[in-house]
Amino acid sequence: MEAQNEITEEAGLNLQKFKEGFMLSQCGFLAMRLNLPELLAGQEKTVAQMAQETDTQARPLACLLGILSSYGFVQSLGGERYGATPALPLLGEMCHSLGDRFSYQSWGESFHTLKTDKPSWDKVFGKPYYASLHENREAADNFDSLCKLTAEQGLDLFLSRVDYSTVNYLVDLGGNTGTILTGILKTYPHLKGTVFDIPAVVAKAETEFREAGVEQRATAVGGSFFDNIPKGGDMYSFFRVLLNWSDKDALQILKNTAAAMAVDGTLVVVDYVMPDPDHAQFRTLSFGSMNLMVNMGGYVRSDEQWRELLHEASFKVSKVTAIPDYSINIIEARRR
Repeated sequence: MEAQNEITEEAGLNLQKFKEGFMLSQCGFLAMRLNLPELLAGQEKTVAQMAQETDTQARPLACLLGILSSYGFVQSLGGERYGATPALPLLGEMCHSLGDRFSYQSWGESFHTLKTDKPSWDKVFGKPYYASLHENREAADNFDSLCKLTAEQGLDLFLSRVDYSTVNYLVDLGGNTGTILTGILKTYPHLKGTVFDIPAVVAKAETEFREAGVEQRATAVGGSFFDNIPKGGDMYSFFRVLLNWSDKDALQILKNTAAAMAVDGTLVVVDYVMPDPDHAQFRTLSFGSMNLMVNMGGYVRSDEQWRELLHEASFKVSKVTAIPDYSINIIEARRR
C-alpha cells in the first residue's frame, strides 16, 4: 500500500513535460517563423548574424537556439555558432498540424469543449474552423500545407492497397489540391477523376494536374459537402477527411455521397482508428483526437464507431484493410 503512494520516476518526468510542453511547441513555431531551416541551410552562423538577418534581439534568440539545440533541432558549434540538423525541417510539419497561434487561442478555451462537447474554436473566433479559413489566409495556408504533406505521405496507401483496375471515374472528396488524385491517375492511365474541395483550395489543383500531365483526365470542382457533391462516380474516396467532422456532419456528408454515387459504386475511407491503450500510437492519436475536438469538432473514431457511422449512412462495409503500425484502416463499402 505504501508503494502505491510513491511518485514514480516516470511520473516525475511526465510532470516536467506537462510544465514545458506549451513553451516547447511555441519554440518550434518561433523557429519556423524565423525560417531557420533556410537561414541555416548548408552553413553555420553566429547568434549575432542571425539576429541581424531576422531583425530580432540576440539575447532571447540565443536562449531559443539553446533550447532547440538541447532537443536536437540545431547543433551548437561553440562560440555562439549554430548549424542545422536533419531534424530542423520537421518543425514545419508540427507547425502545420497545430495551426500556429490560432490553435493556441482555441486551446486556451478548451474547457468549453469539456463542458459542451463543442469546439472551442467556434467560441474564440465566432465561427466554425472551415468558415474561419475563408477569412484567415495564414491559418488557411497552414491547413493546406498540412493536407498536401499528409497526401504525399499517404499516397502509397491508396496505390498499393486499393484496386482501381475496374474503376472508370474516381471522385476524391476533400482532396485539397489534387495530390492524391494526381498520383492515382499517373498510375492508372485508363482512369478519369475529379477532386472536390472548397473553391479557394481546388483552384490550385489545375496547376498540379498540368505539371503531372494528367489535365486531360482530371477536373477540379469547388463546393460544399453539404449541397453539391459531384454525381456519377463509380468510386468516391475520403483520405483523412471525415475525422475532422462531428458525427452529425460526417453522417450528412456520407448520406450526400451515397446519393451522388452510381448505384453499384464503391466508397473508400482511409482514416485513423483509435487503438487500444497499449498500442504504440495510442498517446499520439489521443492528442490528435483532443486537438480535433477543440478545433474542428471531429475526433479519432474506433473501428466500431466507423462501422456504426457507415451503417447509419446506408453503407455496408465490404472490406477493411488494416495498417496496424500507423493505426490506419482502409475501409471499402457499398450502398445498402
